[in-house]
Amino acid sequence: MGVFNFVDDGTLPGCAVLKLSDGRKRSMSLWVEFITASGYLSARKIRSRFQTLVAQACDKIPYRDMVKMIPDTSEVKLRIRERYIVQITPGISNDQTHIFCNKKQIRLINFI
Repeated sequence: MGVFNFVDDGTLPGCAVLKLSDGRKRSMSLWVEFITASGYLSARKIRSRFQTLVAQACDKIPYRDMVKMIPDTSEVKLRIRERYIVQITPGISNDQTHIFCNKKQIRLINFI
């Protein structure tokens, strides 16, 4: 079993991966397949962990002074350049990873 961590060591730049206890890394899509197939995590836990991952990503990016996470208990919202607010909601569908940006679905790249 592993821990779902944001890893940015150059092997998968900016991608969320499952890092196993022995150091191996697995893609986000494999992790999504595992949790949805096994029912291991509830939707609430997935949303909570997603919020943590987005916060970690915002802290690690070089332009973090322009992108701030808006604290909210139920949704992930980003304030960009103190001008725009983007709400991000994870969605899982047929081995594809999607986000919903202002209620429009955007397909993210598949992580390896």
